[in-house]
Amino acid sequence: MSESALSPEQAAAIASGVYALQDRSIERIRERNAPMSSYDPLLSDDSGFSGLTGQRFEGRSGNVFWHELSGFGYIAQGTGRRAGELLLATRGTASTADALTDLNFGFTNGPAGRLVHSGFMTTWKSYSQTLDTALRGKNPRRIHCVGHSLGGALAMLNAEYLAKNRVAEVVVYTFGAPRVGDWFQRQAFVSSVGESNIHRVANVSDPVPMIPLFPYFHVQGISIDTGAGMISPDAHRMTVYEPNMVGRTWRSMQAAGAQLQRAIESGVEYDRALATAMISPMGSTMGFHLVGKALAWLVKKALVVVSGTLLAAGATVLDRLAWLISEGASKCREIAAEARTLLSAVMHFLGRKAVQVADIGITFVRWVLGLLWTSLRVAASVAGSIAMRRT
Repeated sequence: MSESALSPEQAAAIASGVYALQDRSIERIRERNAPMSSYDPLLSDDSGFSGLTGQRFEGRSGNVFWHELSGFGYIAQGTGRRAGELLLATRGTASTADALTDLNFGFTNGPAGRLVHSGFMTTWKSYSQTLDTALRGKNPRRIHCVGHSLGGALAMLNAEYLAKNRVAEVVVYTFGAPRVGDWFQRQAFVSSVGESNIHRVANVSDPVPMIPLFPYFHVQGISIDTGAGMISPDAHRMTVYEPNMVGRTWRSMQAAGAQLQRAIESGVEYDRALATAMISPMGSTMGFHLVGKALAWLVKKALVVVSGTLLAAGATVLDRLAWLISEGASKCREIAAEARTLLSAVMHFLGRKAVQVADIGITFVRWVLGLLWTSLRVAASVAGSIAMRRT
């Protein structure tokens, strides 16, 4: 655990405060004495970083048909004991264009050449040159990358880029961030940044960290629960995350998070996981977690018996998942039986009428997985809309 890390309370306040830069300059924010956070460097130099020397940068969000330019973050210089350090903060979803970025699923090469989410990478590339310019001539010993939601995904890409180019030691802090890359990207990220320098906080009731689905992966993280075991868009608010960071340390949060995760992962085997999912309340966090685990296990088994790769060109991730499960089921009775149970569990999780799954054709598998994908996207979109109001 790095002793030089920001505290959970500091990191959360910064992740919340950076939203103010969407359409305002640093100078205007300081004049209006907002955001109201004693830790945010845009307001108070007591944080250890100087807002007076901060540099706001803009980025583009949206899709290929429509996008907009807005403030996405800032870089601030460390002072006092933080001299020689930099803070790089990025904001989360705050507009319709940002929401379109979140929904731009697909893979593309990230800053370190590994596969990452297309929408996040497009926004990151839109300000990457500005980032280079801002860092030119500086020789920091440490850079802190902070963000919530979409801003957390961008913080991950910022950290990946800085670590790849060995600009400085990188410490990353995210809250309610979605998954960013595939398994290989996750492994490379942990190796380059260092496990002790990664602080990813996710509310198990927050739908945003649940997307995109497999084959996207999270780095290790710290779980908190404020939703009584049920998925809730409200759980995505920074006003929910922030109070849970007050007076905490990363070490104490890791211990509590590990205990929570052990409780969630009570189903350690495929059959037990799905049996638990089938009796979990509709829309429960445990039900989703166990369905997700089972889906990952099933696809890994299918990859063993089906020649080909999961990330083939010319097909969506959802199409490819459906093809693999259907093809694997046609070649292996065990996979077929597990696929039927999985699809039934998904229908239960979604509150759909139970169906007797007989045919495991591509069309049916894609339809069921599409229902799951769509339900989570809708929940995440609602959560993003709530985050836009930042209340």
